[in-house]
Amino acid sequence: MNKCPNEILGLIFAQACTDDGLTGRSLSLVSEVIRSASRRYALQSIALYGSYQLSAFASLLDTAVDAEDRRVCHLYLTDRRHVWMEYLPEGFHVNDPSQEHSTDVILRILKAATLQTLALLLFDRYDQPPLTDAIRLPNLEELAVHSSSLYSHLTQPQLPECLSLRRLHVIQDFTWPTPSTEAVSRLSPLLTHLRLSRIRVSRKNTLRDIVQGLERMLQQDDLASTGFPPTLKRVLVQMQHPFLYYSTTVANELLVLSFGQQLNNIMMRDVRRRIVVLKPATLEPIEPSTTHNESNVVFYMGIRAAWERRGADLEAAVWDIDPSSILHRCMGMMRALYLILRLAFLIVHVIADPDIRPYF
Repeated sequence: MNKCPNEILGLIFAQACTDDGLTGRSLSLVSEVIRSASRRYALQSIALYGSYQLSAFASLLDTAVDAEDRRVCHLYLTDRRHVWMEYLPEGFHVNDPSQEHSTDVILRILKAATLQTLALLLFDRYDQPPLTDAIRLPNLEELAVHSSSLYSHLTQPQLPECLSLRRLHVIQDFTWPTPSTEAVSRLSPLLTHLRLSRIRVSRKNTLRDIVQGLERMLQQDDLASTGFPPTLKRVLVQMQHPFLYYSTTVANELLVLSFGQQLNNIMMRDVRRRIVVLKPATLEPIEPSTTHNESNVVFYMGIRAAWERRGADLEAAVWDIDPSSILHRCMGMMRALYLILRLAFLIVHVIADPDIRPYF
């Protein structure tokens, strides 16, 4: 290997360093020749977990003299430790030390202008938004992000404008930007693929804004139209069923089913077949013993797996959907469940107050 031309080594290392950074670190330990030849590719694909790794990686980028040593193309970044994300039950997550890191460390990492794919999964609240117009991501093509990272209680700074961004996956956590259509259009005006996951019914304005955005999308004829970017070729929408919440009410279940029918109606009227509504989470086939936290672990491991498969087959890895997971195939069952829940909701209220006047 030491006698192999650098051009050949470069081709090999470019294909090899596509994991979480382990291959790049291993190559740097082989020999001085291999270390030098692989330096340009050692950091091109990196997964970072927790405050310690974030701080250490930010310091590594700050001290790098050569721009080639700071070349990061594919980044998976979360403020939770690896064991938090994939192994430990929920009771062990409360005192995770990663809650202590600052936004400054994240911004120092995100300033890498070479980023092409980014999974930004932040679970803590931050005084400053992680995505601002102070950072430049001219080459970013795909982004998976929590909805709170698209939101700021401040009027400034605004979201960056990523003209190269084509695929955006927004996962709802504790905050959702309202209006969401405005946040998506500002971030990625030329978007082609959009996925909205784990949408909760706790805030009706969120669901209403998404429904209205999709309705306007059906009527877009030109670039002057408002709402989601008119360049969209596929939109995947999935609500989080209230059975996965810590507190569940019949009213929440009714709201999920009601908005599910609205979304399904929009999907059926989309003659260009761009909009796909997925079943709520509890309607997916899962093991009976699966708990709320185990469901979270499976979900985020899927995000990580999709990030890792991006080089092999990006389209199939993220955006191709099993037909059995589409909502309209279970609408008959959902309508029956909706009517049963409405009746149960009415009976409960009549028992509580016999003088109540039904308003259904």
